[in-house]
Amino acid sequence: MTGTVITKKGIQLLIKVLASETMLKFTRIEVGTGGLPAGYDPANMVRLNRYKMDAVIAKCKADGDVAKITMQLGSQGIESGFIMSEIGIYAEDPDVGDILYAYLDLQDDPQYIYAEGGQAQKFLMFTLEVAIEEAAKVSAYINPEGLITRAEFERELRDVKEELARESEVTRQEIEGITNPEFDDSGVVDSIKSFPDFLDTFKSKMNLFRFLQNLKAGLRFVLHRGQVVDNCENGAGDLPLSARQGKVLMEMHSKPIKVTIPSSGWSSSAPFTNRVAVNGMSAADNVDITFTPAEGATNAQNIAAWEGYTNINYSVTENGAIVFYALEAKPKANVAVAVKGMARK
Repeated sequence: MTGTVITKKGIQLLIKVLASETMLKFTRIEVGTGGLPAGYDPANMVRLNRYKMDAVIAKCKADGDVAKITMQLGSQGIESGFIMSEIGIYAEDPDVGDILYAYLDLQDDPQYIYAEGGQAQKFLMFTLEVAIEEAAKVSAYINPEGLITRAEFERELRDVKEELARESEVTRQEIEGITNPEFDDSGVVDSIKSFPDFLDTFKSKMNLFRFLQNLKAGLRFVLHRGQVVDNCENGAGDLPLSARQGKVLMEMHSKPIKVTIPSSGWSSSAPFTNRVAVNGMSAADNVDITFTPAEGATNAQNIAAWEGYTNINYSVTENGAIVFYALEAKPKANVAVAVKGMARK
């Protein structure tokens, strides 16, 4: 995956590293649910807009004037699913510590990360390319929990077979047994009920045939592209939702509604209360309420409404209404607000 933008702090670090002929060390990768503010230069970013969690650095190598960093992220350990919409690559500055070296905005191509233990599981592996100078030496703190790729597994298996052929007096039939191993291929292992269960079976120097048997059982719990639902017409309860369609639904859920708090509705004594009916509101809803100018209002009317809004201290949701509280002084003008986060029935 390309498209990462080196930050100004990253450029400063690269100049410093080249001048001192030291190593450019990438320390960690963060993922978040925010994004690049409209009209904002990504080179000015110093941290993620909304940090969610760290990803795993599995590999790092320099290729000319580009550093290729392999990032891995899966459902294991995630309590609730989220939409990944930004990635940050951090490097070690010898003078100030970790700095955001490069930033990647994924708002146009977000990825939904499922929670562990659900019916759907997800594992992502990206190769992030970041700019460096050809003379720069790079390294990274590789997370030991990073998983090997299929190509790496096949390469390791090939090396093992070649080593066996060189150092052991094996027969052609034995080599054939390694190339085309016979094992229980039913895909059922009693102890493997999820993909994390399969990962727990990994052990140093484990038997190859037991590994292949466990692998087939574990792959039954891996999400395939054909299982992803990309519309709202399929009613099956065991199929996962695509990130694109999930983003559309989230935007529908997040669309604010406009509510007017009438000045005539306030109670006569403090604390002053004003119960405003809102169709579809639930006592369980957790909403955000912000001031918004009234349509067609003059500047003076909006100023009066804003002054009234500043007197409102808090609000409480009820079934079919919101109750607003003003502890000291009640607003003297109608106040228009935007309510966001109400569940759509």
